Amino acid sequence: MNTLKLLLRFSYVAYAVFTLILILITFFGFNASWIAGFLGLSLPVILLSHVPVFLLYLFFDIKRIGWCLLVLAGSAILLPRTYVSGSEDGATVPAASQVVRLLNYNVRNMNTGSENDASKDEIRNWLVNAPVDIMVLPEYFSNISYKRFQINTLLQRKGFKYYHSLRHENNLKTGRFHGLILFSKFPVITAKDTVFEDLNGIILADIKVREDTVTIIGVHLYSMMLRLDELLNQRKRSEITREGKESYYRIRDGFVNRKRETDLMLAWIRASRHPVIVCGDFNETPYSYSYSQTRRLLSNAFEDKGKGFGFTFNGTPSFIRIDNQFYDDERLELVSFQTLTDVKHSDHYPLIGVYVIKKPDRK
Repeated sequence: MNTLKLLLRFSYVAYAVFTLILILITFFGFNASWIAGFLGLSLPVILLSHVPVFLLYLFFDIKRIGWCLLVLAGSAILLPRTYVSGSEDGATVPAASQVVRLLNYNVRNMNTGSENDASKDEIRNWLVNAPVDIMVLPEYFSNISYKRFQINTLLQRKGFKYYHSLRHENNLKTGRFHGLILFSKFPVITAKDTVFEDLNGIILADIKVREDTVTIIGVHLYSMMLRLDELLNQRKRSEITREGKESYYRIRDGFVNRKRETDLMLAWIRASRHPVIVCGDFNETPYSYSYSQTRRLLSNAFEDKGKGFGFTFNGTPSFIRIDNQFYDDERLELVSFQTLTDVKHSDHYPLIGVYVIKKPDRK
């Protein structure tokens, strides 16, 4: 019995040390490999597994609780990116200030895959009336053949006269577009883009906001490719095994591709001469390489002005935050940030951040 107790204690100490190392790897953004990606994805479960051990030690062997307390204390450094006790309530914007109201929203192809025309109209009408100056929209869709849809024309009438998109020359000019796009009420001075896949990529636009300039980087990183609904609906063991293997390879490939895409995004951030805001669908949790590395350069809007867990995915699993806004807190002030969970037109929720330019960015 004593040997078994010693073995169990040693096993837990080893597990605690492993967890502490994983916390540090995640916090500092060293989780670049796909193996570390899987560990980061499972980090919340790993941390929760220490809670019953803590309770057991607390009530039955409190002298041995040290390692458990150390793990729980260490996990506190990840709390700001997990849960925010603040408020998303809007704040008063100073008059005559350099304000940027930014929306990012994965619009799921504008619901064009739905047979219900009302759902297409709902998401179109919501976008057209959104109280923002700049929109970054992954999975945007428009087609001139949809005579009753005409969202491009409606957005232009609302003041969104400037845009930049993936495959810029082949999309809106031909009347059809499918993918990541940026719309702006302010002039776009310079812009560039890189396509990762059919729908995924990164766009950059230097935008003239009155007498200042802000760089907006919109991202749609490699899709997570999670099909949990299909996995959960399988009944036969062979089908569960097949779907499980396919999910594993899809997730693994995602970690590899998003690492490469993130490195390009980070290079664009470092190269910008202007205040930067990065937003879009990262397809990664807050414990990932892309999140941690971006957080080393910029502040996260949810962490500063969000509320609760800030989950952004309106699907299965519903407990993940994969859409983000990051900003240069030295040259931009975040006034308010909202995750609009009452807007359910897509499989993502829209995010709106309101920023004030703190320092002129004149040449």
